[in-house]
Amino acid sequence: MAFPVDKGPSMNWNPGEGLYNRYRIWKQQCQLLFTGPMLKTEEPVKCKYLLYWAGEYGLQLFNSWDLSVDDQKLLKSYWDNFERFVKPQSNELMSAWELHHMKQGSLSLEEYIAKLRTAVKDAGYPADHQDRFLRDYLVFGINCDKARKECFKEGNTLTFAKAIQIAKAEESADQQLTYMSKTTEVHAVKKNFHKSQSKPQSRQNKGQTHYSGQSNSHAVQQCKYCGSSKPHPRDRCPAKSAECHYCHKHGHFAKACLSKQAKQKHVNEVEESTSHTDQFVEHVFLGMVQQSSDVNTVSGKDKAMIELQLSSGHSKRAISVPCKIDSGAETNIIPKSVYNTL
Repeated sequence: MAFPVDKGPSMNWNPGEGLYNRYRIWKQQCQLLFTGPMLKTEEPVKCKYLLYWAGEYGLQLFNSWDLSVDDQKLLKSYWDNFERFVKPQSNELMSAWELHHMKQGSLSLEEYIAKLRTAVKDAGYPADHQDRFLRDYLVFGINCDKARKECFKEGNTLTFAKAIQIAKAEESADQQLTYMSKTTEVHAVKKNFHKSQSKPQSRQNKGQTHYSGQSNSHAVQQCKYCGSSKPHPRDRCPAKSAECHYCHKHGHFAKACLSKQAKQKHVNEVEESTSHTDQFVEHVFLGMVQQSSDVNTVSGKDKAMIELQLSSGHSKRAISVPCKIDSGAETNIIPKSVYNTL
């Protein structure tokens, strides 16, 4: 089965910085296909594939060559001519300058080392000196000061391979510490969250559970039987056998009486609520009773009366109805005779 021609690598022939490096990568990609899935393909056919992957500009270069029929069947002819075109545009001095100013920055250690290897080759340094340059620029350009310090300790015995080993060890340690730090922060947040949700009762307050009030340590807690803020057990509470002067029950003082507190919390103000809809107004809101000169009120020791103007939503006629205020009422009741007049 033939290899799909449109699946091959393409070459970017734009002149300028990086052309030679792009060509070398493209050549390597092509050779991987020729020695891999296209291994059994005949070489003249591989040459056709190569020209197709070279694109329109690659075809123009091919047309400018004076190749014999036999040379057109050899891959080496194409590689040599392509090499001669891109090689003069590579500048060893520029590559050396870039290498001298190269820093790791945001690159990973592996990416930075690969970039150094390419730059050293582009700079044209002799093969037997390349490890020396790679060692030096690796130490100069890595981000980790601690790894650089360890390399300096090695002195002249430091090799490129040893510098890589030190840098990788420090990078791995930093990554592990960062992971551990993040994990610890997450566990701390979860622990505080569960602690704030549970709020278990302190063992020191065992026997004094009758105290009420805010859980804040700065808030004053009061006994719910005598109202005292001084901590004491239930069997020593001064209201243990006392009679409440409000509800006449035993076991608590009037100032701590729940019935009295509930009565004080009831709303006693009277407000008249009107509706702008067509629905019938079934009740009025009863609020806190206050003295007012413009409200006709009748008050006594055990009752408070007020006259309200009541009407239905279907009629503009209103009648005056005396109402007794009951702050604990959950519903409102009027006589049927009054209801029929609305």
